[in-house]
Amino acid sequence: MNPIQTDMLKLAVRRLYDAQKLRTQQSNRVKRLEREKIELPAHIEKRLADAEALERAAEYQYEQAIATELKSIPIWVEWMQHVRGVGPRLGGLVIANIGDIKRFANPAKLHAYCGLHVILTCDVCGAVIKSPAKPDETGHGFSITCECGAADQFTGAAPRHTVGQKSPWSAEMRVTSNKFGTSLSKMQARYPTIPVLYYEHMMRYHQRITDREIGNGSTIWTKDMTSNKWRPFHGDTSLAPQKDVPEWTLGRLKAMASRWAFKLFLSHTWEVWQALAGNKNVGRSYALEVLKHTGYIDPWNMIEKKKVKETA
Repeated sequence: MNPIQTDMLKLAVRRLYDAQKLRTQQSNRVKRLEREKIELPAHIEKRLADAEALERAAEYQYEQAIATELKSIPIWVEWMQHVRGVGPRLGGLVIANIGDIKRFANPAKLHAYCGLHVILTCDVCGAVIKSPAKPDETGHGFSITCECGAADQFTGAAPRHTVGQKSPWSAEMRVTSNKFGTSLSKMQARYPTIPVLYYEHMMRYHQRITDREIGNGSTIWTKDMTSNKWRPFHGDTSLAPQKDVPEWTLGRLKAMASRWAFKLFLSHTWEVWQALAGNKNVGRSYALEVLKHTGYIDPWNMIEKKKVKETA
């Protein structure tokens, strides 16, 4: 993709999401008035209906412009458009923000650009650990050592924006993980008999981390909108409802699963895009090559229209 094409695609995608946000806000305000049983004059209702029609028409025009641009982009034509749950607006957002896949030497670099990496802080000296993980002596796990010599004594956290400084990651791509998870869920709900493969992997991971935390003795909480309190959902359900936000909630688990599925999608995007760009010497992810993780998921097995890799 040339810079002009990238900028045009990014502009169209952002204008589309702006139009969608404006229409959604107006719709929510109208629904609130309906809940409060406030009747609007007929001419006001007509104006609101006309405004919504114009906004939907604008969204359609932007989406058509995005689809036209995507027709000339190999990663969309050959692979991404066949991923269930990923349409032109979501696919265009990802492609426009990545721009040139050659900027990223491995999937971890792409994850970091999207703000989906984890910053490790040493529990002993408080410094940020920059040395990569290495296989431990057993060969089944990994070990991380700080420059101070402390081994496997660290705390992981998501990167945070510092006021007054430009973040080294894309805030737009970071929130896209939620859009990705929501799109997968809507696709599966709309077509329950059709397998949405990334959704299935997302829900498996959701169940895995839920079982892990319950096994660790944690309680999973959910928000009761009637009382505006948190009540236990999994684990020790005998606990009394509380107002303070607990450590583990259904929303947090859902967000973690969405981020995991989006990182898997980005890894697949990186792998296929590099191959389509003719970069044959790129390696696999650090987890597969160095840490020897098993369970490799082939990106060509995650699409509706399966293609033979040798002819791709």
